[in-house]
Amino acid sequence: MLHLILGGRRSGKTAFAERCARTACPDGTVPLYIATAEAFDDEMSERIKAHKTSRGDAWRTAEVPLHLDAAIAGLATNDIVVIDCLTVWLTNLMVHDIHQQDAIARLCEALAISTAQIFLVSNETSLGIVPIEPMSRSFLDNSGLLHQKIADIATNVDIVIAGLPLTLKSSS
Repeated sequence: MLHLILGGRRSGKTAFAERCARTACPDGTVPLYIATAEAFDDEMSERIKAHKTSRGDAWRTAEVPLHLDAAIAGLATNDIVVIDCLTVWLTNLMVHDIHQQDAIARLCEALAISTAQIFLVSNETSLGIVPIEPMSRSFLDNSGLLHQKIADIATNVDIVIAGLPLTLKSSS
């Protein structure tokens, strides 16, 4: 089961993904939270710390800023996982000069064969104007392509606006 959850900044998408994952967990199961953020500045360090504090001991956490495909390949069938956030992961690829389209292909291959229950969180960033900088345009192009490819293989896709999920694709 693969569930893509899109939304804007502070839209409630992460909280929705976490609720979905906890609902999917049998009693006594601790879900896995795969966090992609890297602390490139003080503000991001504080965000990461706040996210860790809010999850507490209710989650197992893995920090995976770059190699999501390898992390997904290592999941067990009974794992219930939230991956937050794909657009942050794309940014990390850019910062570390890793070819985004190759990494996206590897990620989609890993997701397509995984038997874990995976909830993917990502920012829908392409609803605004086209930026003037080539790097920003490249990022938006790649995030849009990533979302399309994952939505194609996902069983469920939701977009969250103002904390309210709107189902775009459902397996049920």
